[in-house]
Amino acid sequence: MRAVVTKQLLILSEFLCFIVFFAQFANPEFDYMIVSGGMNHIKFWSVDGANMVSCRGIFGSVGKIQPMLCGAAVGSKFVTGTVSGHLYVWAGRKLGKIVRAHEKGINAIHSCSGGLVTGGKDGFIKIWSLALEHLRSYDLAEAQVPPLDLGVRSVYAGLDVTGKSITKVLVGTKGSEIYEVSEREREREREREREHWLRRSLPS
Repeated sequence: MRAVVTKQLLILSEFLCFIVFFAQFANPEFDYMIVSGGMNHIKFWSVDGANMVSCRGIFGSVGKIQPMLCGAAVGSKFVTGTVSGHLYVWAGRKLGKIVRAHEKGINAIHSCSGGLVTGGKDGFIKIWSLALEHLRSYDLAEAQVPPLDLGVRSVYAGLDVTGKSITKVLVGTKGSEIYEVSEREREREREREREHWLRRSLPS
């Protein structure tokens, strides 16, 4: 049986002058249906009859205009990752606050019921609460087999059985590696290091 795929062109002319890095649906409680971002811009889209209408983001004095590399819906807000390593938190189309998250550009964001995961060009994966409180970090440079290129290009969070806590993250890197990072695996690594240290410290 052949699958039938239907495609609908939603937006064309508005994008021709902009390099777009992401387009993401927002949550129903957000003011707009779709958010798109890219080279030095972010746009918020809504439906007006048979048309899609866009409004540019208002940066104000909160943050500087810069490339928006990725984005994710977080409750009634929308969060974007920037080339400077900041998270921009949008309330409607107005920039509400910024959070210093990575030392280099944030290439990937994944939002879920357990929180938010970000991945950066600096090789770090960071886990945040839905209120954007930093919970923990993982450095790919400390992996048993470090990646050829530390830059993180994609992240996906895995939840515990309650669906309320992120327990592991699937990571894709610029060096074409795929990692699974978790607190359990980090504890195993620490235990291996302790055992190695004890063996070295015991008299022969």
